[in-house]
This record gives sequence, C-alpha cells and structure tokens, in this order.
Amino acid sequence: MQTGDVDATSRRKPGLGVLIALAAFGPAALNIFLPSMPGLQASLNIDNATAQLTLTVYLGALAIGQLFVGPLSDRYGRRPVALGGILLFTIATFFCSQAGTITELLIARVFQAAGGCAGMALSRAVVRDMYGRDKAASWIGYVTMAMVTIPMLAPVFGAYLDEWAGWKTGFYFMTGWGVVTFAIIWGGLHETHHNPVVAMNMRSVSANIRKLLGEPAFLGYAMNSSCGAGAFFAFLAAAPFVMVQTYGLTPSAFGIYFITTSFGYMLGNFLSGRYAEVAGANRMILIGTWLMLLGLALLVLLSVVLPGHPVGIFLPMFVIALANGVSIPSAMASAISVRPEITGTGAGIVGFLQFGVGMIATWLVGIVHGNTSVAMVMVMAGCGICSFFAMLVALRASRDLEIQ
Repeated sequence: MQTGDVDATSRRKPGLGVLIALAAFGPAALNIFLPSMPGLQASLNIDNATAQLTLTVYLGALAIGQLFVGPLSDRYGRRPVALGGILLFTIATFFCSQAGTITELLIARVFQAAGGCAGMALSRAVVRDMYGRDKAASWIGYVTMAMVTIPMLAPVFGAYLDEWAGWKTGFYFMTGWGVVTFAIIWGGLHETHHNPVVAMNMRSVSANIRKLLGEPAFLGYAMNSSCGAGAFFAFLAAAPFVMVQTYGLTPSAFGIYFITTSFGYMLGNFLSGRYAEVAGANRMILIGTWLMLLGLALLVLLSVVLPGHPVGIFLPMFVIALANGVSIPSAMASAISVRPEITGTGAGIVGFLQFGVGMIATWLVGIVHGNTSVAMVMVMAGCGICSFFAMLVALRASRDLEIQ
C-alpha cells in the first residue's frame, strides 16, 4: 500500500448507506425494466430481438462509459464524477419515460446507462481507496449484499408498475430515484482519492489501459468476473420472454420467482463479506467458480428433466447467483489491486469488460432466441467455461505478484 493510501484511510470515510446508494441506481434501472419488456414489445409493435436491444444497448453503454468514468475519477476525484453521472442518469431517465418510438428509447437508454455506470465503477474504486485487497473484497461483498436487495425487489415493483400503468411508469419512478440519490451523494460522499493523476490525456489513458491489459493477472481476474456476470446477463435477456411468453407466467409472477436469484446473489455476497478477508481472495474465486460450474450443470440437467417448469430454471439460477456472489467481489478487488495507483482506471476496465461480455451474451441470446430456454442455456454454459479458464490464468499469474 502506498503512503497516499494510508493518508486517505485516515480521512473521513463514506458510510455503508452512501456506498449502497452510489452502487444501486444503475442496476436498479436495469432490473426494474425487465418485466416490462414484453409490454414494451406489444406497445411499440416490435419483435423480441428489437425489444431486447433496450437491454443490450444499456449494457453496452454501461461498459463503454466505465472506460471514461474510471480515468476521469483518477484525475478529478470520485465525488465530482459521481455527481455528474447521477445528474446525467436522472435527465436521461426522464427522457426514457417520454419516448414514443423504439429509436428514441434506445438513445435515451444509452445516456441513462452512461450516467448509471458512474456509481457502479466508483463504488468499487472508493472501497479500494480505503482498504487493501482482501478487506476491499470483503467490503465489496457487504456493499453488494446490501445493495442487491434493491435490484432484487426492483423487478417485482417494476412488474406491478407495468401492470398498473404501463411500461413507462418504471422510468418515472427511476427519475425520482435519481433525484434522491443525487441528494444522498452530495451530502454523504466525501472525497477518498487524495493522490490524483497530475495530467491526463488520451495518450496517458491509453497507456494505462494497455499497461493493465498487459498484466495476465489483471486480465484473468477481470475476465473471470466478467464471464460470470455474462452468464447472469444471458439469463436476464432471455428469462422474461421464456417465463412470460413460453411458460405463461405473469410479469408479477416472474418478478417473484426472480427474488430467488437475487437472494442467491445476496447470500453469496454475504459469504464473501464474511470470509474473504480470512480465506483470501483467491480461495473465494476458486470456490465461486467451481460452484458456478455446478449450477450450470444443474441447469442443463433440469432443463431436460423439468422442461417448461420455472423451478427447472430458477433453482439452478439460485446456485449460479450464489456462486457469482462468492467470487465476483474477490475477482474485482484482485483486478483493481494489480495497479493500485490507477484504481479508477482499473475499476473502469473491469466494468467495461463485465458489461461488454454481458452485451455480447444478450446479443447472442437475442439472435438465436427461440420458444425454449435452449439458447439461454447454451450461452450461459459458454460463459461459465470461459470464466473457469480465466480463473486458471489469474491464479497462476498472481503467484508472481505481491498484491496487497
């Protein structure tokens, strides 16, 4: 740990509630809209693949935006970049509610995600500013555990809003949420990055990105978490259509079943928070990745044994979400600890890769989507295999590094 890191930890730290508020609004905007996708399709008279673009472009903008948010926060600090992101998110969310065509909605979703990505990347950077790798993994686990409660309830709440007043209602709600979040961050997020990069331009940013991507340990950790997240995003893209249109669930019933997935992720994050500092980040990644492979095997089995039954999907998803909750906080903390002097840039790249892989996964599900869960299962299995091999690269490369 550098001297500046020690000095930073002695300063006033933002509380858990502030970190949750910072991390939650981006995922909440993603999840609250999921049950409304079939309603959007009917309202705008578009096909499944076009409706799924509202998820794909959101993930793509989340990915690309973090490449800019991270370096900007290294240069100007976490607080001003976070506030600017929340403001952009709130304005764009209002424009989502006013969209009359799919083109208008997609454009607004891009700007909504560009603002929403700030909280997701910077919450990790703030934690790493304050703590070393293993304790940062523990804190990221706790923050995510508490934060995931909101996205866990978001699909249920979004489903009832959709059934009550249509697909635009969730965007009105999230506009208000953005205003409240801005007030919380304004009053509660104190600057944690006290050693800013003196000069920043495209050349230096590119050099830092190349430096990180040239580290096998960083790339392995980042891709392990990204491919694990990709499996989850493939589920998000396909499940509303499979559950509602093929299996005949109502949007609200889908939202209720979805709670089991969110609870699995929340439980995994609790275990990460409880044990990461004691067991070590690498061991948590190892356990979580093997557990994900187990969940994927169960998904393949139950899709054959219980075709058409929600339990055949949501029981394995509980295991997969649990696995991600165990491994992803440690993988993220490990990745951004490879080069702690550019933590914001590292967090941005990790976020870019996570949502970039998620965007590709949702796109693949969309183009091969049929009337069954086959496409979803295939894409999720591919993500799981890639996550496993990335873990092997990370663990091998980390032996040559002293990550604190």
